[in-house]
Order: sequence, then C-alpha cells, then structure tokens
Amino acid sequence: MQTVIPKTSAALTSLLRADFKTQWRNRRSVVLLLLVPVIILISWKGLIAKLGGAFALSTCITIGLTAIGLMGYSNVIARDRDKGVFQRLRVTPVPTWSIMVSRLIVQLLMILLVTTFVFVVGNEYDKVTLAPAGYALTYLTAFVGGALYLGLGQMIVGLVKNAEQYYRMMYRSDVSSWNLRDLHMMETLVALDGHLSLPNKKAKIVVWEHNSHLGDASATDMGRRGEWNVGQLTRQRYKDEAILIGFTTYTGTVTAAADWGGAAERKQVRRALPGSYESLFHEVGLERFLLLMSAGSDVSKVLQAPLLERAIGVIYRPETERQSHYFQASLSRQFDAVIHIDETSAVEPLERTVKWEEGEV
Repeated sequence: MQTVIPKTSAALTSLLRADFKTQWRNRRSVVLLLLVPVIILISWKGLIAKLGGAFALSTCITIGLTAIGLMGYSNVIARDRDKGVFQRLRVTPVPTWSIMVSRLIVQLLMILLVTTFVFVVGNEYDKVTLAPAGYALTYLTAFVGGALYLGLGQMIVGLVKNAEQYYRMMYRSDVSSWNLRDLHMMETLVALDGHLSLPNKKAKIVVWEHNSHLGDASATDMGRRGEWNVGQLTRQRYKDEAILIGFTTYTGTVTAAADWGGAAERKQVRRALPGSYESLFHEVGLERFLLLMSAGSDVSKVLQAPLLERAIGVIYRPETERQSHYFQASLSRQFDAVIHIDETSAVEPLERTVKWEEGEV
C-alpha cells in the first residue's frame, strides 16, 4: 500500500496554528516580553531629552529582541531538548525544516509586536515620534536583527547540527496534540522492535488500538486536516512488512464515556447510517466476516471509493453521532484487511459500576 505523506504546506499550516495557540496560551511569557522593554522606556523618561527619543526607542527594542532571542527562545529549546522531544523527528512525516520555520515565524511576529508596543507606549507616555521612514527602518532593523538573535539563541544550546536536532514543541491544539500522541506511540513501537528483534530474526509485533490510530490517516479526512497516526507512520517506516487490520460493526453495545474523564458506560451503538461502509457490510447479511483487500484486487478497487466510516473510541456520543463519529475514508487504502462483526458486544470492565450496569441498554 502506498502511503500519502502530508503536503508540506498543510503540515506547515498545522504547525503554525499550533505554535500560535501555544504562544497565546503562555500569556505570562507574552506579558513579560512586552513589559521588559516598556518598563525600561518609562524609567528612562528623564533621559530621553538627553539621549534622544530615537535612541531610547531603539535601545528598548534591542532589549526586547535580546529577551526573545537569547533568553526566551533558547530556554524553550533547551527545555524541550531535556525532555527528549527532538527524537520524535525520526518518525515525523514532514520536512524537519518546516518545524523550525514555524517556530521562527511566530517568534519574528512576536518581535514585530514588541516593536509596535514600544512605539505606542513611547508616543503615548513620552511623546516620542519618528518620521515615517524612521518607523519603516526600525521595523526592518528589528525584523533582521530579530532573526539574527533567534539564530544566536539556537546556536547557544548547540542544536544546529543536523535535521534530527530540530525540535517539536508539545502543542495543545487538536491536530498537533493528536499527532504528538501518535508519535509517542510510534516511538514506543520502534523501541520495542529494536529490543525484541534479533540480528537474524525480526520480531513480530501486534498493536491493538482503535481504528482511528491504526488505519492509514492519509486515506481519511484526518490526512486532509494535517493529522497522521500510528498506521500511517508504520507503513511509512516498515513498508509491506506492516499489515493494517480494521474492525467495523453495524450495531450492538460499546463501553465508552460520554466525555473525557467521564465514567465508563455501556452504550447502545446506533445502527450505521446509510451510505457508510458499516451499512454496506450489513447488507451482505452475514453475522461476521473477514475482508482481504490486497492491492489491485477487485475488492480493493470497489472499496477505494470514499464512503462514510464510523469511529468509536474512548468517547461515544450517540446524540451527535454524525458530527462526532463519522468521517470520509477510502477503506482499501486505509486498511489491508477488515473484520466486520454485524452486532457487537461491549467490553466488560473488571470492576462493574452501577452506571455501567444500568447503561443505555
């Protein structure tokens, strides 16, 4: 099976979105970066007449660049290096330069924000103004100088050696937190393979996860959103040695929560929507069957056309099932084989709660 690697533009967009969210959520850092040069500018009020407004502004902006490039940026990189974040790049299906470019863009925009903030405070508090050409030259200088400071901050922690040393922040946006989680899973799989395999005998490993983790994400809506998963990364690394097997069901019961952190409940699985793979398999009339979809086979060609597919994991919300649990997928590109069980039964927890016993059944 051929795995579709995310487009560089899509990956970079996803990284930028995640970097911006991470920066915004770290409000204390943003406030500190803005306050340091402004406090100095205000404290120099009595010296502005002697030093000149342009000199005072440029000095405060330079201090802001130093704070971002040498203190903030290099500290963040050093922290992520100590956490072992860099090794994730071994299984990242995007160009490593895009990770660095994303981070640099966000930091350069922060530099422009600091520069603008200093201009505004200087004008409002100290009545310091520049000619239009002076503002333009200062912005240009801040931008170029900021890039140099960021590069210096990068070299301080000794990271510019090769592509594997570029890093990935622990993003918290939906797409990137998903990607980071599956990269962790893939790292574990690669480590297990290295530990269990012998020089003359490769290890055989079975990974049991939900379809959304094990099916090739590039064959689904996930790939179009910039997401990847264990199935896609496994195919990319192990080629034809990897066999991806999915499970489908038409109806039955499932053990799941209504929300993250919620109690496990026994929920009734609604009948699959018409136009979905699950509904199509139900029409076959068999209680259960195994479907092999080898490349080039008639079955593979028929099931390559995108249809709806249902994903039920830790969370199941029947009331919003269409929006929450269905997505478009090309089944024969997503899996090498599928096991269909027309009516499934919920996994029974070792310690049953009253809520699980009552359930929705």
